[in-house]
Amino acid sequence: MCTISYFPFPDGDHVLTQNRDVGPSRAPAIPPSVRIYKGKELRYPVDPQGGGTWNAASDSHQACILNGAEYDYYPNFDAPKSRGSLCLDVLVEGSEFLHEEDLSVYDDFTLLYFSLDRKEDIREFRWDGKNLKERRHNSAEPQFWISRGLYSFDDYLRKKEVFDQFVPHVQDADPEKTQDLIWDFHLQEIVAGEEGFLIDRPGMVKTVSIFQSVYAGKEFTLRYEDF
Repeated sequence: MCTISYFPFPDGDHVLTQNRDVGPSRAPAIPPSVRIYKGKELRYPVDPQGGGTWNAASDSHQACILNGAEYDYYPNFDAPKSRGSLCLDVLVEGSEFLHEEDLSVYDDFTLLYFSLDRKEDIREFRWDGKNLKERRHNSAEPQFWISRGLYSFDDYLRKKEVFDQFVPHVQDADPEKTQDLIWDFHLQEIVAGEEGFLIDRPGMVKTVSIFQSVYAGKEFTLRYEDF
């Protein structure tokens, strides 16, 4: 659940792309589809091991999650509840769910909450095991995140610089080519001479899939590739 890019366009559309990095023993995911969760129609892939997801959308909002909140984070493998359920619950209950839920039963996370009509800022919630912190981002500007559970701050600075250099290429591209351009960006194995977005750390963690959602004309197009 580890690299996310967000590209908005002047007409209100956006492209959100997410690489999922997990350990080699993790059960294969079930591809994204329209599903009913607590009586609400949502679009999301399923992590059968945890029972949740890393990226989901309703008809008004989208939510995605990354492991960790701070760069010195170490996983709590004994956490009682899966973080993957949070993406679904926040879409059903609204962002206030995160303030009402007992978050101590979840491992540290970063959850991103997007309004599809872009009348709201992107809301970033970070739970560090003790406190829930919120930060807002301009939904009219491209955004980039990586998991603080797998990467250092130096990794973030290096990859963010490459992302910033990439942004003008997307903004100047033919609209019909932007989705593929962003997809190829997420497939890079080497970035600035070091580990890229498509990772493979033998016996530890690797990129197992890429999920891209395109919101255009108030409709979703989903693209998913499982490696």
